Amino acid sequence: TRDLVRWCTRLRAFSGDGFARFQEAVDTFTLREPDYERWRVLVQRVGAVLGVAAARVDQYIDQHSPGVVKTGRTLKIGRAALTIDKAAPAGERMPFADTHHSRRLLERIAACVRLGEPALLMGETGTGKTTVVQHLAALAGRTLSVFNLSQQSDASDLLGGFRPVDIGLIALRLRESFDVLFARTVSVRKNAAFLDKARAAFGKRDWKRLIGLYRAALKNARQMLAAAREQLNETQGEPPSTKRARLTAASVGELAEEWDAFERHLGEFEAMRGAKMAFSFVEGALVKAARTGAWILLDEVNLASPETLACLGGLLQRERSLLLAETGTRVACHPEFRLFACMNPATDVGKRDLPPALRSSFSEMFVHAPDANSDDLLAIVRAHLPANAPAALCHRVIAFYRAAKARAAEHALVDGANQRPHYSLRTLTRGLTYAREHAQAYSLRRALYDGLFMTFATQLEGATQAVLVRELHAVFAGENLAQILRQTPPARGADAVLVQGFWLPTGREEAEDADSGYVITHSVEAKIASLARAVMCGRYPVLIQGPTSAGKTSMVQHLARVTGHKF
Repeated sequence: TRDLVRWCTRLRAFSGDGFARFQEAVDTFTLREPDYERWRVLVQRVGAVLGVAAARVDQYIDQHSPGVVKTGRTLKIGRAALTIDKAAPAGERMPFADTHHSRRLLERIAACVRLGEPALLMGETGTGKTTVVQHLAALAGRTLSVFNLSQQSDASDLLGGFRPVDIGLIALRLRESFDVLFARTVSVRKNAAFLDKARAAFGKRDWKRLIGLYRAALKNARQMLAAAREQLNETQGEPPSTKRARLTAASVGELAEEWDAFERHLGEFEAMRGAKMAFSFVEGALVKAARTGAWILLDEVNLASPETLACLGGLLQRERSLLLAETGTRVACHPEFRLFACMNPATDVGKRDLPPALRSSFSEMFVHAPDANSDDLLAIVRAHLPANAPAALCHRVIAFYRAAKARAAEHALVDGANQRPHYSLRTLTRGLTYAREHAQAYSLRRALYDGLFMTFATQLEGATQAVLVRELHAVFAGENLAQILRQTPPARGADAVLVQGFWLPTGREEAEDADSGYVITHSVEAKIASLARAVMCGRYPVLIQGPTSAGKTSMVQHLARVTGHKF
């Protein structure tokens, strides 16, 4: 029934012909199917019921590629149009492959955003679930917070709780809210001297004077709002022809409520101003996003316990609010707030299905791996390598990726724990990102070899690692790979040290000589090279796996000493 209501709501929002009804039916009723062939059959049945020609249904399945167009402050992705928020801060833009798969997924998520539906993306690790949501947020100019849930996550991690905080931090939050509210109420330019006094009191931590100044501003603001309300009443709600013309009846009421809230916060601050430390309610990521109108993505949502996820119930209702039990208040969600969740199928250890009532409140879609399509996979490789990468090299990278996945599926490869490695597009793109970032210094082929070796081979047990390395050498067929790997670029500056062919940044401690008591055998040398490569990458945390007393800690300690870092 809930899906039927959701479909009817979408039909009202996205008016169109019979094919539009077909599209909305596909997105509403079929996207949670994890098996691609079964999903295809479902789509064909939906088309038959709604009278869409079979040829057009097949064309939609195989060739549908919605356009992504920015016009002014409007972002249009297929049938979904979003407003771009240019006020949001721009984050780091990572490469994103413009493929048919990514465009279809973007359109489906954008339709959820357009209608305010919470979206649940389910799929295997490394299929691009988080990346697509991040890319959509960047296109729409929205602030997106990614919160990773785990089995140890608690509701207070999402909602917040009382924490011991420095009194200055509470004063800073009070000052930030005052500055915004003051600027919306009176002229900042005309009151510059008053604001300078308030800033000086804040800088000196003179809380008594700061509170006095804020109370004086509060009194004057109320008098001004009362006068503005009286003028509006005299003119039957028409804006007065004064410099308060920007104030309407609605804005006067809104400002009055915000000043009342500020007075409550000011009273709380006054009660604790004598202490160096105080307990204050610190908002969690979910509350902060809901209040400010940001977007939030809950990753690995099915790792959290049902008790932790119970706090999401209010967000999934029509009123959309959060109850904060510790303060006894209810936070109403900003109209622009959007909720996304990602999860892997409940087949991995520690992962479970979401409670049915919670899961049915999301618009769910299963994200199939995009690497089944050769054109899409080529676009992904090209997007993550430098623009001058030869086409033949890109195709050999694809062949290596598929060979590595096939070898892993055949159990021909095992990691140090004798487990089959999991290779996905995340593995591939991390290796390609390494190559792109170090191609200028090390040459494209050397950087590509190191990047793919780092992400695909370093985790493998020795004998099976040799199997994969032979596949990796095929990427550089016809080239003198030994000579390529001997190439070492000059140091980028005096603050770098060469470790096994990789330039690592030096720390503040005095670097020790590489031969100072640490025995380096041939196998240890190879492991240090792998560790140095990962450290030079600098993007990802490094997990060193091995049996007890295998030298894991001493190897990191040795690397820290020779690079001048405190261990």
